[in-house]
Amino acid sequence: MKYILLCMLFIGSLSAIDENLEASKKATEQGFALLHEMKPKEAVPLFQKAIIFDNAYAEAHLGLGLSYFQLKDYKEAVRRFKTALVFDDTLMEAWDYLGISYELIGDLEKALSTYFKALNMDPQFSKHSSRFSINIPVEILPSNIERREEQIKTLRKASSLEGKKIYVENDTPLMDTLLFARFLDELYYTKKAHVYFEPGAKLQTLFSKGMPHIEIVDWLSLDADQVFDYKISLSALPIYFETTLKTIPYPKGYLSLEPPLETHKTGIAWRFDSEDPQSKAGFTLDQLLALAPAGSSLYLLQESPRAVVDNLIPLGFRGQSLDDLRGIISQMDFVIAVDGTIARLAAAMGKKVLLILPTPCQWVWFIEGKTTPWFKNVELKRVP
Repeated sequence: MKYILLCMLFIGSLSAIDENLEASKKATEQGFALLHEMKPKEAVPLFQKAIIFDNAYAEAHLGLGLSYFQLKDYKEAVRRFKTALVFDDTLMEAWDYLGISYELIGDLEKALSTYFKALNMDPQFSKHSSRFSINIPVEILPSNIERREEQIKTLRKASSLEGKKIYVENDTPLMDTLLFARFLDELYYTKKAHVYFEPGAKLQTLFSKGMPHIEIVDWLSLDADQVFDYKISLSALPIYFETTLKTIPYPKGYLSLEPPLETHKTGIAWRFDSEDPQSKAGFTLDQLLALAPAGSSLYLLQESPRAVVDNLIPLGFRGQSLDDLRGIISQMDFVIAVDGTIARLAAAMGKKVLLILPTPCQWVWFIEGKTTPWFKNVELKRVP
C-alpha cells in the first residue's frame, strides 16, 4: 500500500511538472506576442509568470531581458540575459543583446568579451548576429581567442611599455581594421611604445602613408632574428585599454587626418557592389543626392556602369589601391555613404560623413541615435 501511494505521488509530481512547463511556455508565447507589438510593459508580467511556473525556462528569462531592453533598462536587461544563458548558453539572441546592452551602458570591454564568447560558442554567430562585425576565421577561432586573452594578461603585467617594441598582428576584416587602428596611436602616443603593425598586403601602403609614425611590416619579410618585447592582436587592444564608450580614443580622426578643405566637394557612395540604383540601405540615388549641401560639386566615389551617374563626376576606384582611394577622399570636404569601406575610411581620416544605415545595422553603430562615440565627425541617418 505504501509503495502504491509513493508511485501515485511520483506520477502526480510528474504531471504537475508537465502542467507547469506548459503554463510557462504559454505565458512566454503571449509575452513574445506583446513584444512584437512593442508592448514591453504588458509583456513583463507574462514573462514573470512564466518564470514562476518554471524558473529554469531560459526562453522566459530571454523574453524578460528583451522587455527591459525595449524599456531601455539596460542594466536589468543584462541581468536577465545572463540568467537566460545560465540555463541555456546556446541562446544566441541572448548573447547578441547582452553584448548590445553592455555597449549601451558604456562597458565596451564586457561587450567585446561577450561577442568573443559567443563566437566561441558558435562560430557562425557573426553570420546571423545583426551587429557583430569582428569576423575571425572559423578554422583558427578557439586558439585565436585563447591567445588573445593571454596576450592581454601579459601586456597588463608590464610595469611600463615606454620604449618597448610591440608587434601588432591584424586579425580583423578590412572595416574593423579601419575602426580599431586608432588603438595603434594609443599605444604609440599614450604608452610611448614602438609599434610595429602587420596590416596585410592590401593595406600596407595605406597605413604607411596614413600612420607614418607606426612601423608597418610584412611578417613574410621580417628578419628571423627580429625580437619584439610583446605581441598582441589588433582586436585585443580595445580590451587591453579597458575601453568604454566614454574613453574611445581619437574620435575625430586618426588616419592621415585631413583638415576641412572648404572646396564644396561632396563624395557619394550610394551602393555596395550591386548595380541596382536602390542601395542596400533602402535609399535611391536621388534621395541621397538631396542630402548633399546646396551648391556642392558632387563626385561619385565608386565605379558604376549605369546612366544614373550622369550628374556626378565619377572618381571610381576599380583596380586602384586603398591608398588611391584615400587620396581621392582627401579632396572631399563632405562624404555621404552607406556603411562600407569608403565611409569607414573617410571617418578615420576625419572627414565630415553622413552615414546611411539600414535597420538592423552593425553593432558598432548601436541601435538608435544620430551620433556615435566612435567618430565625432560622423552623423548617422537610419533607414527603417
